[in-house]
Amino acid sequence: MLIAILRIISLTLKTKKHEEDEENAYGLGVEGMMAMQTITAEILQMDRGVSSDKQHLTAQQYKSFAEKAKLKQLEEERIRKEKQMKEELEHLKVSKARKEAAIESAKTISDGIKGFFGQFQGQTGKSP
Repeated sequence: MLIAILRIISLTLKTKKHEEDEENAYGLGVEGMMAMQTITAEILQMDRGVSSDKQHLTAQQYKSFAEKAKLKQLEEERIRKEKQMKEELEHLKVSKARKEAAIESAKTISDGIKGFFGQFQGQTGKSP
């Protein structure tokens, strides 16, 4: 029964809307929806909600804001990854410098050992 009442109200509001504005005959519009909600609340003995002063966004505005938010998030992610890559590069540079220093130390020790054995061979006259 409730569905039948709501359909009658809907048709009535559409007809009134059609009489007022022939270009938009298939929508209730804001006032029509508010009236439908008020009547439905009265029939169901419910409290009617209070309309807000909040400015609503169109679909295009919402998409624009969503895209801007996504771009901001991507930019933050790019900055974070760029910082992480710089830190990793610096770490690799330090590691490379340590390895090069270790190799240089090993060469110096090797040259010292060769020199030592070379002097030792010269004193004994024996070859290894």
